[in-house]
Amino acid sequence: MEYLHPKYFKWIHISSKFLGIIIILYGIFIIIQNFPSIIGPVPGLASILLGVYLYKSGMEADRLLKSDRKSKQAFEGMLKYYGLFLMINGLLIIAAIMLYIIYIYL
Repeated sequence: MEYLHPKYFKWIHISSKFLGIIIILYGIFIIIQNFPSIIGPVPGLASILLGVYLYKSGMEADRLLKSDRKSKQAFEGMLKYYGLFLMINGLLIIAAIMLYIIYIYL
């Protein structure tokens, strides 16, 4: 993996960690805002989970950079956490579309 340019992993490291922290803080804010409700904190929990996966992806990118792009485990970890982030995001979008369609036809 030495042929991969380090600037891309540096960008993934910085942006993923920053955005992960922002998404986690947003999730905490949503939980606090909707605390008395039973279902209200669910979007906050989903946001926290998304933020954690994005943050871990950035941490794995940093680990990959520190190994001089030679750690296969760090590369696989980065892709795993980013893939989980995308999968959960996709499931949330599908759920939102389904709820919107149900709302329109009821």
